[in-house]
Amino acid sequence: MPIISPYIALLGGINTDVSVHAHSALRNGDSNAGRVQCSPGGVARNVAENLLRLGLDARLLGVLGDDVFGQALWQSGAAMGLDMRACLTLRARIIQRIRSSGRSARDMLCSSVQSLSDEKEN
Repeated sequence: MPIISPYIALLGGINTDVSVHAHSALRNGDSNAGRVQCSPGGVARNVAENLLRLGLDARLLGVLGDDVFGQALWQSGAAMGLDMRACLTLRARIIQRIRSSGRSARDMLCSSVQSLSDEKEN
C-alpha cells in the first residue's frame, strides 16, 4: 500500500478580485479617469496560498471559467506551486447557462458536473 502524505484540501471560491480606483472625485454622467487592478482571490484560493506560505501541502478543488481570468488563476496557482489538479474548467457557455437559471451555488456546481458528464458522453 502506498504511503500518502497528509495534505489539506480546500473546496470553494476561486475568482479574480477587481478593484477600481478613481484618480479624483467621481463626476456623475462623465468619464472618470482611474486605474483597474486585478488579483487572484476567492476564500479557498486565498487560504490555500497562505497554507503554502506556511510550508503546508494545500490542494484546491473548485471551478474556473475558460476565459482570461480563469487562465490567469491557473497560472498564478502554478507559479506558487498550488495543486489544482482537482479543479474543473468550464466553458463560458456552460457558465452563462447556469447563471441565467437563477439557481444556488450548490445547484450550479451539480449542474456543472452534469453538463460535463453529458458532454463527455456525446
